Amino acid sequence: MADSALDNPQLDQKQLLHLRQIQRRVRALILDYGLGVAILGLNPFPGFLSFTLLTSSLLILKMLRDIAAIWGFTGGQDWLAIASSFFGAISSLWLAIMTWGTLLVLGFFLPLPRSFAVAAGLFTLTCGLGQATNQFYASGWRLNQRQWSNFWQSLLQNFWRRLK
Repeated sequence: MADSALDNPQLDQKQLLHLRQIQRRVRALILDYGLGVAILGLNPFPGFLSFTLLTSSLLILKMLRDIAAIWGFTGGQDWLAIASSFFGAISSLWLAIMTWGTLLVLGFFLPLPRSFAVAAGLFTLTCGLGQATNQFYASGWRLNQRQWSNFWQSLLQNFWRRLK
C-alpha cells in the first residue's frame, strides 16, 4: 500500500515552512495596521475624534478580513476556538481602554503622554484584535500525528546539531 502524501516528511517540512510564513505575514500585517491606526490616532485637530474612531474601526475590520484571507478563510473551528476568540476580543477592548486611561491619567501630571492616549489605545486594540483573529484562524489548521512527530524530531535534531 502506498504512503499517503501526508506521511511524506518532506511535505511536512514544506507545510511547516508555509505555516511559519503565514505567521510572519500575519504579524507584519498586524503591525502595519497597528502603526497606521496609531498614526491616525495622533489626529491633532480638535472635534475630529468621532471621525478618527470611525476610520480606525473601518481599518480594523479591513485588517481582520485580510488576516482571514491570508489563512484562506479556514473553517472547522470548534466552540472553544470561537469562545476564545470572543474573549480575546473583549480582553483587547479592555486592555485598549486601560491603556488609554493610563496615559490620560498620566497626562494630568506630565504634559506629553496625554496627546498619545488615543493613539496608544487604538494601537493596543488593533494588535489585540489581530492576534485574537490570527489564533482563531490558526486553530482551523491542524497537523496529524505523523506530522507532529516529524516536526518534533526535526526540531530536536536541529537543536542537537547546533549544540555540537
